[in-house]
Amino acid sequence: MTKSPQKLNLFSLTMICIGFVIGMGIFRAAATSAKDAISPSVYFSAWFIGGIVALCGALTYAEIGSRYP
Repeated sequence: MTKSPQKLNLFSLTMICIGFVIGMGIFRAAATSAKDAISPSVYFSAWFIGGIVALCGALTYAEIGSRYP
């Protein structure tokens, strides 16, 4: 008899569901903030500034990771 393929356990399924919830949050947040923005330039400026802040955080972690492998 052949062995059945591996199945996902409870922890894996839980992490997949949490990932879906967090991943979909960015689309909901973007729609809400676009609706509430004063103008499109304010909306896109906020996304640009947020991207710069996220880039600084990512570069910080990259630097720490390269110094302490």
